[in-house]
Formats: sequence, structure tokens, C-alpha cells
Amino acid sequence: MTKIKCDVLIVGGGPVGAVAALQLTKTGLKVALVDIVDPRAPLPKNLDGRTVALASGTIELLENCGVWEGIHRDATPIQEIYVANHQGGGFVRYGQEESGGNPLGYNVEIASLRQSLATLLDHRKNLQIYAPSEIQDLSLKEPFMEVLLKNGEVIQASLVIGADGKNSAVRQRLHIQSWTRSYHHTALVFNVFHEKPHNNIAFENFLERGPIAFLPMGDPYLSSVIWSEETQKAEQWKTLNDETFIEEVHVRFPNLGQLKLASQRWSFPLNLTMVKEYKAPRALFVGDAAHAIHPVAGQGLNLGFRDLVVLERLIKEAQELGLDIGGSWLLSEYQKQRRFDVLSMSGVTHGLIHLFSNKSKGLGFLRGLGLRGVQRIAPLRRLLARHAMGLKAS
Repeated sequence: MTKIKCDVLIVGGGPVGAVAALQLTKTGLKVALVDIVDPRAPLPKNLDGRTVALASGTIELLENCGVWEGIHRDATPIQEIYVANHQGGGFVRYGQEESGGNPLGYNVEIASLRQSLATLLDHRKNLQIYAPSEIQDLSLKEPFMEVLLKNGEVIQASLVIGADGKNSAVRQRLHIQSWTRSYHHTALVFNVFHEKPHNNIAFENFLERGPIAFLPMGDPYLSSVIWSEETQKAEQWKTLNDETFIEEVHVRFPNLGQLKLASQRWSFPLNLTMVKEYKAPRALFVGDAAHAIHPVAGQGLNLGFRDLVVLERLIKEAQELGLDIGGSWLLSEYQKQRRFDVLSMSGVTHGLIHLFSNKSKGLGFLRGLGLRGVQRIAPLRRLLARHAMGLKAS
């Protein structure tokens, strides 16, 4: 049987896996990508309209691998963020004054991102895509990891990257332990037209049972919405007709005037998933395969892209030093350098959910007091701006 050899095998062709492929081929490595769905295929029509918030710190990565050029015209800059506490009052607002005049991030339609990635993947040298395809087994055969595909093909790679989501098959085949905690909440996702212009402001209102966020889109009277609700309640909202549903949304978010549904409604359960190890012999994990967090801070995908920034830097260092890119030094450094950032971000999002979902009136008052205090302290607002931009605090 002929065995296909490559330097890096990426399993998973979502945004993180696809960007990893584009990024690593630029280092001169021979890269293979395997996914059950061809990442070059058009996005299914039932997913059109969904958006993703990209932190400003992510944009440099997307510029370097050519993705940003294909999406920047469709990207809506987020100039300000407004966070309010429904129970107990108080708000904090920060924007260009705190960010040095730069956008805090960009809201991008997933269809636009997928199309840009598909075009680049289709024309990238040093990249071989096996899709639709699926891994059946992985076995360590130094100095390679040998991967058997379900169609019988065998790929040998110096390094395998698991980018195949929170239910990662790579993680399961390599017996890497993970733990998952359910928030018992469901995210309701949809787009709305609104009476007042958004003025490129992202809004987040923390309600009694969970936050609702409005992210600006290209039309000044159009926003994407993520509404986190207790799962039992969310199931009730899902059964409502469009008119009644949008009335419920307006009651919880009157800031932009009257609302009209502009898309279908999507929903997904909210969980926190973390791995105990970010690595295995000749393998490591990126994106949701390593960490899936609550969307309250809008940093889930950006956290996965930050994995890639560290990975690219370590691979370049290994190449300069003549080290094995799948060896213990790179794997250990990757885990060491990513663990703190991931734990910090997951801790922040987890803490926010528990802080703002606590129904105690006394705590509601203290939350409002805290937000008012932050609004009055410029250095704290700048710190929040850097956090939203995906930058480390200095």
C-alpha cells in the first residue's frame, strides 16, 4: 500500500483548520487537510446570514495568510461596545478613545469568511485536501504519526493537528481526556432589522437568565443577535411565530427601537469544554478541539486563532534551530504558552456568566455599582478595550 507523506496533517477544515493550512504552507511545509466536509464547498443555504465577531488582534493573522483581503469589504467595524446590567442598572461604554482610534473588532458573515477561505485553499501550493473523508485510526510510528482514512488511504505526518471541534475524533482516538460542563443554556442566533441605526456599536445587555448581544452588520439598520437563555425557556421561544418571538426580543432589548426578523433562527446548546492536555506524541489541538467557551465575550473563535499565532511562531523557531516540528520541544512549548491564555479567557467568560446570572437583588445592585465605577475609570475602560481587541494587557 502506498503511504502519503507530509510534514503536517490537519484534521478539520473549519475556519481554524483552514487558516492553519494556509498559514503553515507559507512556511514551506507540505500540508495535508482532512475533513468530512470539503471546506471548498459552498456554505449550505440554511446557514447564510450567520456572523462571527473577529477581534482586532485576529486581523493581522488573517492579513498574513491572505484571508482578510477577501472579506474586509464585507466586514463591519465595531467602533464601540456598550454593556448594561438589566438588574440593578449601571453600564459601561468603551470605544475608539480607549482603543487608540482603532476598531475594537469586526463583525463578518460566515459565508463571506468561508468563501475567502475556499478560494485560497483551492489555489494554495504545498496543500493536499482529502475531503469528503474521515480518519479511522491513528498510530505512532516514529518519526511519524500514521493516519488511516476510512477510504483506506494512509498518511504519514511529522505532526498531526486536531482542529476538528469540541467532539474531536483525533482527541478521542488518542485517548486525550476532556471535561465538559453544561451551562443549561441555549444560544438563539438570528438577524434583525431595527428602527434606529446601530452606529457601529455592539450592545450586550445582561438579563436575569442570560445575556443578549446585538452586533452591527453592514446595513446601519441591521444587526446579528445572540440571545443566551435557559434551555427550557429557549425551547418555548423557538415554538413562537416570528411576530411574537420578535416582540419578546424587543421587550429585552428596546435600545434600537422596533425590530423585524431578518433571517431564520438558529440555536445551539452552550457548554464549556476543556482538554487536560493540549498535546500528545506528534499531535496537538487547536480551536474548539482544545477549548470551547461561552460566547458571552465573543472570543471563542479568536481564541482558536491565537492558538495558530503561537503555533506558527514555534514552528518557525523549530525550523531555524533544525528541530523536529513534531518533537517534544515544540509540543511542550505549545502547551505551556497556550494554557494560561486559554484558562484566563475561560475563567473570565465563566465568571461573567455566574456573576450576571445570579438573581440576588443585592448582587444585582453591586454589579450595577461595579459597572458605574468602571465607566468612571479610564484605565479600566482601556483594559476592557484591549481585552475586546484580543490583545494582552500591558
